[in-house]
Amino acid sequence: MKSRRPATSARGFTLIEMMVVVAIVGIMTALAAFSFSRLKARLTEKNFSTDLTSMLLSARMRSIAKQRNVVVVFITDNGANSGYYMLDDMSSAPGSAPTLTPLTTPTALAAVATAFTPNVSGFGLGASYLAFLIDSALVGATTGYAHGATPWGAGVAFPFPFSGIPVSVAQGCTFCSSNRGAVGFLPDGRAVFSSVGGNAAPGSAIGGAVVIAAVVPGEGKSNRRASFISVTGHVEDLSP
Repeated sequence: MKSRRPATSARGFTLIEMMVVVAIVGIMTALAAFSFSRLKARLTEKNFSTDLTSMLLSARMRSIAKQRNVVVVFITDNGANSGYYMLDDMSSAPGSAPTLTPLTTPTALAAVATAFTPNVSGFGLGASYLAFLIDSALVGATTGYAHGATPWGAGVAFPFPFSGIPVSVAQGCTFCSSNRGAVGFLPDGRAVFSSVGGNAAPGSAIGGAVVIAAVVPGEGKSNRRASFISVTGHVEDLSP
C-alpha cells in the first residue's frame, strides 16, 4: 500500500503584512533622502568655501610673486553675479600711468567694489582704475553668502585670532557694504579691506571674514563655514 504524504498548505503574505513592509521601506527611504540632502548641502558649502580659501591664498601668493596688488571683489547679494572675482591691479604695476589710483586703501577698495560690473568693458571702474580679471566663481543654487546678526550661531564668537571681529555679517562679509566688498593683497603679503560707509570695516584692524551658507532643501536650515583673512595675509577656512 502506498503511503500518503501529509498535505502542506501554501501560505503567502497577508495584506496587513505587506502594508507594514511598504510602510517601513517608505520611512527608511525618506530618512535616507533627508540624510543625503543634508550631506549634499554640507559638501556643497564646504567645497565652495574651500575653493574660496584656495583662491584667496592664490591671490596673496600672486601679489608677492608679481609685486603688484591683487584684489578680490565680493558680490554677496546671492543674485546672478554673486560670487568672487580676483583682479590684477595694474595701477600698481611698474611703469603704470601716474593718473591711476593704486588699490591700497580701504577707500579705493570700496570704490572698486561698488563700481565693479562683471560683464562690462573695463568692469565699470572708470578711468582712475585699471584691473584685469584673473579668476572668478559664482555661488550655486543652494550655496550663498550668509546674512544676519548671528550667522556663526547665536552667542558664538569667531574663533581666535579672529574673535575680535564682530560676528554680524548683514552684508555677506564683515567688510561688505550694500552687498559689496573687497580685500586687497599687497606685495609685502599684507591684506587691506574695503571701508564700510566711508569708515573702517568693523574689526578690520584684525582681519575680515566671509561666511558661506548652504541651505538644506525643505528644512530651512543651513550649514556654515567661513574664510578668514588676517591683516598679515593669513588665510584660513573654518566652521563653527
